[in-house]
Amino acid sequence: EYGKLVTTSRKLRTLSFANIDLAVGRVVGDNMGHSVDLIARAAWDSSTAATYVKYASGSAPSSILATSIITADDVRYARNRLARNNVPQPDGRFYVAIAHPDVILDLRAETGAGAWRTPKEYVDPQEIYNGEIGEFEGFRFVETTNAQLQSDGASGSVDLYTTYFLGFQALA
Repeated sequence: EYGKLVTTSRKLRTLSFANIDLAVGRVVGDNMGHSVDLIARAAWDSSTAATYVKYASGSAPSSILATSIITADDVRYARNRLARNNVPQPDGRFYVAIAHPDVILDLRAETGAGAWRTPKEYVDPQEIYNGEIGEFEGFRFVETTNAQLQSDGASGSVDLYTTYFLGFQALA
């Protein structure tokens, strides 16, 4: 079982204006989700072979610069690698990409033809207004701070972010 232990008192439940039982359920559920995310991340991070890892600007973390950010081409490359290895999509339509909010910011900031923003502006601008990531280049994006961030993990004082591109039974 995962999740923080939360106790309440009869006095708290009686005198509170809010529904304490709902709040307790949310605290326990959020903590459980965080714990399970970190267990899954540990399994994914253990796969360090070149088959599974692609660095933004070369073949080693030391080659990553502050300007080495994720692009739409990187997302297309990841989708191609999964598809050519016959990895099925979890829902039959989209793979899953798990990324840190800073990585999502870089992906959304990319401009030009083939970038995330251009089709959203002309086809469905409501997603931009709502702050939705949605689907892009065959991936359903999930934004979480549980994606690995290594402070000063690249060259100099550059942070190293890990984005996970996953197919069906990525943990099984």
